Amino acid sequence: MKRAGTTEKTKPKHAVRGTYSWQDISCLEGQMVGRSESKTETVWRTLYLYIAVAIVFAYLTIGAVNLQLVNGRENVLRSERNRLEEQLVHPDRGVIYDRNGEKLAINVPSFNIVLDPGSADEQEIDKSLNLVAGLLNRDPAELTGRYEEAVAEEPLIRQVLLVSDASRDEVLSIRSHEDDLKGISIEYTSKRQYIGGDMFSHLLGYTGEASVEQIENNQDLIPGDTVGKDGIEFFYDDLLRGTKGVKVIELDAGMNVVNEYLNEGTAPVAGDSLYLSIDAQAQKKMFEILTGGIEKYKATGAAAVLEDVQTGELLVSASAPSFDNNLFVGGISAENYAALTADTEGLPLFNRVISAQVPPGSMFKTIVASAALQEGAVTRNTVFNSTGVIYLGNGTYPFQEYHQHAYGPLDLIGGIAKSSNIYFCYTMIELGIDAFVPYAEFFGIGSPSGLDIPGEMTGRVPSPENKLALAETSPWLDPIWYPEGDSCNSAIGQGITTVTPIQVANWMAAIANGGKVMKPHLTHSWVSASAESGQNGSVVEPVVVREGKVSDENLAIVREGMRNSASGPLSVIVPFRSTKIPVAGKTGTAEFGVKDERGYYTKTHAWVSGFFPYDNPKYSFVVFLEGGGESNNAAQLAADFINWWADNR
Repeated sequence: MKRAGTTEKTKPKHAVRGTYSWQDISCLEGQMVGRSESKTETVWRTLYLYIAVAIVFAYLTIGAVNLQLVNGRENVLRSERNRLEEQLVHPDRGVIYDRNGEKLAINVPSFNIVLDPGSADEQEIDKSLNLVAGLLNRDPAELTGRYEEAVAEEPLIRQVLLVSDASRDEVLSIRSHEDDLKGISIEYTSKRQYIGGDMFSHLLGYTGEASVEQIENNQDLIPGDTVGKDGIEFFYDDLLRGTKGVKVIELDAGMNVVNEYLNEGTAPVAGDSLYLSIDAQAQKKMFEILTGGIEKYKATGAAAVLEDVQTGELLVSASAPSFDNNLFVGGISAENYAALTADTEGLPLFNRVISAQVPPGSMFKTIVASAALQEGAVTRNTVFNSTGVIYLGNGTYPFQEYHQHAYGPLDLIGGIAKSSNIYFCYTMIELGIDAFVPYAEFFGIGSPSGLDIPGEMTGRVPSPENKLALAETSPWLDPIWYPEGDSCNSAIGQGITTVTPIQVANWMAAIANGGKVMKPHLTHSWVSASAESGQNGSVVEPVVVREGKVSDENLAIVREGMRNSASGPLSVIVPFRSTKIPVAGKTGTAEFGVKDERGYYTKTHAWVSGFFPYDNPKYSFVVFLEGGGESNNAAQLAADFINWWADNR
C-alpha cells in the first residue's frame, strides 16, 4: 500500500562517490572541451606576443641604425643644440665720406627673402621654392641651388638667403601668399646706397654677394654675405665690412622660436667709416666739365686727376662716361648690364683714370728733359735748330714738327715751351735710350702707381726689350729697335710708349715737389663707428716711393719750361694764358689710327697736364680726352676747372 505523498521509486539525496549521473558526465565533458580550447588560444596568444615583440625590436634596431649611422652627424648637432641655437647677425657697413664729411655711400633699409629649413619638411620646402620662383619670376633652379649649397655647408642652418634687396612689389607678393610658403619669411636688413650718382661710381665701386671664390679665400665669409666687388668698396672691404655678431635663439621641442637675444660681447661690430681724400664738390665740377667736353669735342671718353703733390692724396679722380653703381646693389639685372656693355665706344664701366693705356704724346718730353739734364746730355742752354722736318736713317725717314712748324733755334726752355719734336729727337739721340729707360721707370712708367683701387694698368716703357716682346704678339710690329727712328718716336711719347692718366698726374707731382715720387691714394683716414668724427681716426700717412734720381735744380729748369708753355711769349697752351691761378703745363697730342693722304693721323688724343700754383706748387693735374682732337681742347677743360677752383677753394 502506498503512502500518501510518495512515489513508487525515489532518487537518492546524495550520489555515491565514484559514480556520476548522466548530467554530471555531460558537464564534465563540456569542461574538458573548454580546457582544450583555452590551451589552444593561449598558444596563439603567446605566438602573437612573440611576433609583436619581434616587430618592435626590428623597428627599434632600424631606428638605431638610422639614428647612429645615417643621420648621426645631424642628430648629434640637434641633440647638442636642442633648445638653444646660434645665428649670425650681420653688422652695418661703414659709411664713406669725402674729405669734408659729405656722405658718398650710406646704408638704407632693405628686405631679403629667406628660408628657414628647420621649419618645414623637404616636400614643403620644394613647394615653397617653386612658388617663390613663380611669384618673383626667378629661376627655380637658382633658388634650389642656394638652398642646397647652404644646407650642405651647415646642416642645421636656420636662415638661407634666397633673394636680397627685394622690391616692394616682391615683398607684397610674398606676404600675400605667406600661408602657402612654409619656411619662407621676410628679413629686415640694410643695403648700400650711393649718393651723387655716376660721378663717383668708378672710384667707389659697389657691393654685392660674396662669390664662391671670395668665400673660399676668406674664412670669415659665408654664402649670402655682402662684400665689396670693385673700387674703394673692394679695396677696403675688410675695414668697411665690420664683424658679425652672434644671436642666441631659444627653441621649443617643435623647433619653434621662443626667444632670441644677444649675449654680452657677441653683438655685431659696425664697419669702420672711411674719409676719402676726394673733394666731392670738385669731383662733381670736374665730371660736369668732362661730360661737356666729350660732347663738344666729339671725344669717346675722358678722365681727369687732381693730386696733392706733397702727400699723394687725390682730390679728384673722374672718368666719363660712367654708370650708376646703385644698379649693382643686390645684383644687376640682365637688361641693365646688357645696356652698359652695349656701349662699346664709350665703355661706361671702364675707369680711364687707371686703365686707359695710351700714348702720352708731348707730355713725355718732361721726363726726357729731366733725364737728359741729370745725365748731362743737355744743359739749360743747349740749342737745337727746329727746321720743321729732319731726315733720319741716312736721310730716308722724315721726322717732323707737329704740322711741320719750324721754330728755328731753341734752347731747352724754348724746346719745352714750344713742345718741339725735333729738339727732343736730338736730345734723345744725345742721351741714348739705354740711359733714358731707368728715368722712365723712376717716374713710374711701366708699373702701377699703387693707388688704393683695383684694376690699375702698368703702361709700357719704350725700350728695345719691350719692343721685341711686343712684336711676338703683334705680327705687324717690326721687332728691330732703330736707334734714331724709335728713339725719336719715344722722345715725343709715341711709338710703343703708353701711360695711364694716374701715372701722368703722379710724375707731374714729382716734377713739382722736387723729385719725390709719391704713392697716390684715395683715402684720407678711417674711423670706428663709435668715434664722433674722422679727426679721431687713423690717418693715411704720405709714402715716398722713390726719390733722388733727379735733382731739384734740374727739375726747376723743367718747371720753368712748363711755365713758359702756359704763359708768356713762348706759350702754346692758349687757355692757360688767362687762368686765375698761375699754372705750369705741358700738352700732348697723341696720334693714333690711320694716316690721311698728307701723312697726318686722322685721330688724336688730347692731353694736358701740369701743376699750380707755379711759384708754390700744391696740386698736379691731368685732363685726358680720348679721341678729343687738339691738345688745347683738353687745356680748355683744365682751365675751366682751375678757374672754378680759384673761386671756390
